[in-house]
Amino acid sequence: STCGVVFRRGDCDQSGALDFNDAIFHLKFLFLGENEDQVNLCRDACDSDDSGTDDFTDDINSLKFLFLGQGDIPSPGPLPDESHPCGTDLTEGDTTDCVEYSPTIACP
Repeated sequence: STCGVVFRRGDCDQSGALDFNDAIFHLKFLFLGENEDQVNLCRDACDSDDSGTDDFTDDINSLKFLFLGQGDIPSPGPLPDESHPCGTDLTEGDTTDCVEYSPTIACP
């Protein structure tokens, strides 16, 4: 299904930008059961590689992008600037969705 909510891919903690905290936030969800309510609001934001599922490969992808300059974070996102605008998920057939994404300032 496609996501009708505007969000920023990779921004799992919904702070408005992709950073190291997003990977930690998502790993805590996956392995410790923390942050479930917020992750479930917009799993698309946690799916940084746009594979259609949110799993630990997303965190590896985000960290490689941030610290090694490798890989890619598909649209929409990941950085809050004009070249990386927020948007909706146009990927069809994935199992992630987005009900609510909170940073309205980052994604007007």
